[in-house]
Amino acid sequence: VLHFISTLTASKFSCTWRLNCDNDHVVRWVTSTEPEPINNIYNTTVMPMSFRVVLVLLMISNMISNCVWDYFIVNKTLLKFRSYFDTIEDSLDPSNANPFLISDKQLD
Repeated sequence: VLHFISTLTASKFSCTWRLNCDNDHVVRWVTSTEPEPINNIYNTTVMPMSFRVVLVLLMISNMISNCVWDYFIVNKTLLKFRSYFDTIEDSLDPSNANPFLISDKQLD
C-alpha cells in the first residue's frame, strides 16, 4: 500500500524518500534542521503520469507473480517433497513411534 501511495501521489509522504517531490514540498533530512532542495536540473522528481501507470502495472504484476510462486512452488511442491521424505523416514526408523501410545502387545 505504501508503494502505491508514494508512487501515485506527490505529497510529503512521498517526499520523505524524494519520490514525486518538488522543491515546494521538500522535507528535511533526519539530521538537518532545514529542508534541502532537490539538486537536479529539473528541481523536481515528479514522475510523468504515463510512467506512473507503467510502474504501477509492474508493481501489480510483481505482486501477482510472487503470490503465484509462493502458492504453487513453495506451498505445494516443497511440502509434497518434504512429506515424501518424512514418510520414508518414519517407515524406516521404528524409534519414531509415539511413546505415549500403548500398543496391544504392551497391554498383554
